[in-house]
Amino acid sequence: VDNTPLKSKLFAWGAGLQGQLGIGTEIMAQTLPKEVVGMDEEKILYITAASDLSAAINDKGKIYTWGKTKGMMAKERHGYTSNITSPAPLPFENIETESFVLVACGRTHMACLLYTSPSPRDQRGSRMPSSA
Repeated sequence: VDNTPLKSKLFAWGAGLQGQLGIGTEIMAQTLPKEVVGMDEEKILYITAASDLSAAINDKGKIYTWGKTKGMMAKERHGYTSNITSPAPLPFENIETESFVLVACGRTHMACLLYTSPSPRDQRGSRMPSSA
């Protein structure tokens, strides 16, 4: 069994006017892959992106989002008054645990899957649900 700690680097490129690339700035186009800022200490297991929004889940089940969040994510409670150009933890209300395994981005919405008990990681050693 290989006990080497999991390391990951997250890269993005393409249109970035809403900050959806996560490279720390809003940019017309990033033509070459560039590392997403602020995620070098995270062990990313899943990423998704659509239109102007991106998201990732780390090995602990925490969701990070970036991109067009202005007006989308309860700005009056969480202070989102402009787009987020680097990954930020997604705030949740009334959820005591962070054991998310999937997140999906749509043009103007998001959805996520949370396992409450038992955790798929406890059963199979993996955060991702099996296809069987």
